[in-house]
Amino acid sequence: VLIGLLDGEPYEVFAYPNGRVFHTKGSIIKRGSGVYDLEVNGTVLQSNIAALCVNDEQAALTRMISAALRHGADVKFVLEQLDKSGGTIVDFSKAVARALRKGLNIKARTPSDCPQCGGKLTYESGCLVCKQCGYTGKCK
Repeated sequence: VLIGLLDGEPYEVFAYPNGRVFHTKGSIIKRGSGVYDLEVNGTVLQSNIAALCVNDEQAALTRMISAALRHGADVKFVLEQLDKSGGTIVDFSKAVARALRKGLNIKARTPSDCPQCGGKLTYESGCLVCKQCGYTGKCK
């Protein structure tokens, strides 16, 4: 699973079968409409990474995650949704969730206390919400 960052935040997700890339840092370079290359130290390691998904469902899931991230969905909200999917630890959605969780160490967003009542704010549909008083904070 490759996670593209923009300003230190997860912005896009690409995935393809194991055994092709063993790097933790590199750049995802957009070459054209829907064409992205993985570059490490100025060398293209993999061309057209978007075309390497195993099947249409995996391609669709990575596109939807990328769309959500690009339009401000909090990574924790995306993880909550992935966690709701069935399956085992080896299923595709779980592998993507593990990679995103690892990426959260870069700059995790965490809810804080409600400014009105002091209750705990939680993310709900991308917005900070207080379950105690109904306060709604920033939406991403």
